[in-house]
Amino acid sequence: MGLLHDKKPLKYREFMDSRQWFYELSRHHDGSMGIVGNHHGGGGYDVPGSWGIGISLAYTIPRKTLRITGAPTSKFAKPHQLPKRPWGTAADETFFSMTPVADRNGKVQDWDAERLATDASWPILRRVNDPQATDAVLLMYARHPAHGVREMAALAIGMINDPEESRWVVVHALNRLAMAKPEVQALAVEVLGDAYAGFPKTLAATDGGLDRLYELAKRRFPEQALPHRDLFLGAPPEKLGPTTRKVMGPIISASLVPEHVGKNWKTLRALVAGEMNNVQHPGGRVDVMDQLADLYRRAGDTTDYGWHTFGPDRLAGERMYLTFDPPEQKLWDGTPRYRPVTPPAGMSDWFAKAFDPAKAGWKKGLGPFVNVGGKPVAGPCKGSPCACGDEPGTFWDKEVLLMRRSFALPPMKPGHRYRLLVGGRSHVGTGDGFDVYVNGRRMVEVKMACGRNSGGLPRGAFITSDWFDEFRNGGTMDVAAIAFLSSRKDKQNNINIWFEEMKMPPFDAGMPRRWASQAAMLSADWQAKQDPNRNAEDPEAGKYKWDGTVAPNPAVLGAWTTVAVVPSVEAFDPAKPAGANNAPFKAITFNPDGSTDDPLRLWTGDTLLDLQSDVHRPLQALKMTVKGDHFFVETGGFNDKNPVGWTSPLMVMKMK
Repeated sequence: MGLLHDKKPLKYREFMDSRQWFYELSRHHDGSMGIVGNHHGGGGYDVPGSWGIGISLAYTIPRKTLRITGAPTSKFAKPHQLPKRPWGTAADETFFSMTPVADRNGKVQDWDAERLATDASWPILRRVNDPQATDAVLLMYARHPAHGVREMAALAIGMINDPEESRWVVVHALNRLAMAKPEVQALAVEVLGDAYAGFPKTLAATDGGLDRLYELAKRRFPEQALPHRDLFLGAPPEKLGPTTRKVMGPIISASLVPEHVGKNWKTLRALVAGEMNNVQHPGGRVDVMDQLADLYRRAGDTTDYGWHTFGPDRLAGERMYLTFDPPEQKLWDGTPRYRPVTPPAGMSDWFAKAFDPAKAGWKKGLGPFVNVGGKPVAGPCKGSPCACGDEPGTFWDKEVLLMRRSFALPPMKPGHRYRLLVGGRSHVGTGDGFDVYVNGRRMVEVKMACGRNSGGLPRGAFITSDWFDEFRNGGTMDVAAIAFLSSRKDKQNNINIWFEEMKMPPFDAGMPRRWASQAAMLSADWQAKQDPNRNAEDPEAGKYKWDGTVAPNPAVLGAWTTVAVVPSVEAFDPAKPAGANNAPFKAITFNPDGSTDDPLRLWTGDTLLDLQSDVHRPLQALKMTVKGDHFFVETGGFNDKNPVGWTSPLMVMKMK
């Protein structure tokens, strides 16, 4: 907006005057700015590291205090000749021009007559989407100086085939293809085939596009088992063509399952051992065990790895319950209502195993307990993990709900995992906090409603190892819970509690090994080819690839302990102590078969294969050197941002 200050002063003034309230709300107490949002954090645009701070440019650009905004050349400036056209085509320059375009009769629309109240984006959208809109109206807006309004022109498929057409137009035309007619999509599959690299999502969204994408992707990325894997794994089965259906199963089994197990080995092992504590979403799309089960299903494994009811059905049997309005009053101001409250007299131990709800005057009712805008209305979900679509059992009439139910559970099964589900709470912003006890002991406490990006996820808790003794042989589990109505009374308030079990898909320590034989790893050779000031011609050059065989190296066999970290072999002096605090590991044992005491560290010859990866630490192949009584191994840290000539520090190890 600041760029309009000189060229369109009236529009600048009208906009800034009309939007002053928004700019003031976006101003922090210290004078800095960020785009204010409708929830905590401003949607990520109200923090110093986001692009939202650019909102202040509406004020600062007109001041011309920077060279780029019109300030005079400083003594530090150096001239540099820009290319005639740094980006795009000649059509892009025309497309981004603010000069109005004339119609076929030479008439130029008076766009300066537009006003914010009647000609901003929302009023224009209503006119363009009006079924009665004439061609003259649509063509008029196709000549609008604002590129956002002109996007309607991108619907013309002929623009895609013109190599001189504006790239901006082409991008938006491609984004609309998923809504096009089948015959247009069929043409697009062929047209996009030669230029798919920039638009794989668009190509995948068309009928037959996934088959074409797989064919072309394998030619471009032959080393990858399944290029654009998220597109293929996320596609509905009916979108898969004959080619992709045929190849997906073997690829998933041979490559994607071992990779998933390797990347998530520690978490998978923790889930098996029941060591995942304080997890408020027990399962679902973010759970690596459920993700592994989904990979097996997509590979064609018909074993049932789904979640199923454990013990009584969620709708069976009566609950004891009590509703009340607590003395600790709180405004219905949109903030979370979960808080410490005083229960009615004589009920301070309402959650204890020995508490008698019938004697305390509680009522009997069926689940789920529901209140949506003052009525018992079912939600949309017909099954687990939310099940808010179950027929309401009892109307939840006051702010706080206390409920109890006894579950007769069978013994736990080997190879299975278990969870307590709090249903009706898997939609963003629905319900409020809750607290659940089993046999008088707290199992899970959640202090607010389901937040952003967690919609559809189960709420509740895994049955973890600290509960195994109570659950292992089955028996009666007394569940007690407290829940609060949402501060938005029209929002869905729905709660029910039950248990579920899942047969876990198989995985073993051999899977990370298979993954290592298929992956390309960063190495010292790769690092030597990197320059942070230029793009690598071949980003894969220098990466280490293991063929799966173990080259013998008797010198490394046995157990070693880390004694120091040094910049080079020559820098190590056994007589002078050196710190080892920054070492990636303190000890390691090398076995003759290429394994170590850690399934995520393998070895062959003079190379240690480090599979302990995450987003910021890719797989690494670390060089090993034995010199005298000591053993040196690279610590890693390879990165294309390291300065030219950077080399990895070395761990110094000594035989135990």
